[in-house]
Amino acid sequence: MSQTLDMIAQVHKLILGIALALCVIGLSIHRPTSTYDHAEKEINSLQNGIAAVTDQVNDIFQRIYGHSELKSAALAWLKRRGVSQKDLRIVIVPSGNLQIPDAKVDPLVTLDSQVKWANRVFRDGNNPFYLCSVQGAQVTSALDKLFGSAPPPEFKQLTVFLRRTDPEVNATVHCTLQLDYSVPVGGLSGTHSVVLDVPAIAIAVDEVAPPGPDWRDMELANTLKDHDLGDNEDSQSIVLPVVERFWADIGNRPPGAALAWLQNLKQEDLEKSKEKIDILGESLSGSLTIIFGCLIELCFMVYLATLVRNVALRLPGHSAEVAESQFFGILSSIPARAVIYITLLFPPAVAAYMLFRVFPPFAAEWPGAAWQVGRPSRSFLLALFAAVDFALIWEVHGIVRAIRREP
Repeated sequence: MSQTLDMIAQVHKLILGIALALCVIGLSIHRPTSTYDHAEKEINSLQNGIAAVTDQVNDIFQRIYGHSELKSAALAWLKRRGVSQKDLRIVIVPSGNLQIPDAKVDPLVTLDSQVKWANRVFRDGNNPFYLCSVQGAQVTSALDKLFGSAPPPEFKQLTVFLRRTDPEVNATVHCTLQLDYSVPVGGLSGTHSVVLDVPAIAIAVDEVAPPGPDWRDMELANTLKDHDLGDNEDSQSIVLPVVERFWADIGNRPPGAALAWLQNLKQEDLEKSKEKIDILGESLSGSLTIIFGCLIELCFMVYLATLVRNVALRLPGHSAEVAESQFFGILSSIPARAVIYITLLFPPAVAAYMLFRVFPPFAAEWPGAAWQVGRPSRSFLLALFAAVDFALIWEVHGIVRAIRREP
């Protein structure tokens, strides 16, 4: 019995040592992918936020110009000339700081310009919504002057260019109106663009509909906020904490190029980190170290559970010897029992951390079949840990209760 009790103490220390070693290995392994993943997520959030702002702006501009005097006057002129054109597309093209740096519209826009634009939205509001107000009679006069008595062509679209002569937010906005219409060229058909000589006054639009079902939020900052890009109420800039770590390398790159750079760097670091684990200067296979380390830990736990079960079966007549042993002797008080139980729960917790948090980047270099280290197999291994640990704690607790019942 004395040898068994000594062996229990030694195996318990060995199990705890292996668990601590695995924990140190897991915490010291360089796993940079999460940093790159967070940076990519922030860049994608920025792109999604800007794309949502583009949709928001386009929708609001359609509401502003859908029933504008510019559109109705152009359609009325066509009708008077005998052309029944039901609709006329109006495209709004802001420029300067009114322009949205959407990478889907301009693939060459940089992250730096996007962040500066978003910060300006948070700081100043940067309302881009302007109605170019015109007089219907002046639109009619400009079209009469342009086409004279010739048959009117098909109007394809009206383009409204908005620009500020000064980069300041409150600077005057100027309007330029361009008409695109079809032109027959022999047996072909083309498009001709011409600037309409129509005076227009830019009027800032603050609301397109009163509160109700047709109401539309015109605050661009709220749209950015909805995409986890900061809180315009607490800060005058968007929040990209992880991207800032790589800003010197990706700030002047377009979003697509920045994401590609992060992917390449992530892959390079992943290749460096996944193949080997250095332990005391010796390089070991990452996947083999983790899996076989957990298997060895499990085997020792099964062995310890067997030893404890053996003690439980031989306990009658040896209670005094067991109570004075190195392992069971310290279980007389509640704090001591809590410490021992924690040390018995620690190895399965470390195994779960190693199998599901540390191991995945190393799965590709596993020398065997993929199913052997797949998620179901690792879950089964962890279930074995839990079952053995439960049985072990149950046996230890039973021995402690039996000793305490002894007179």
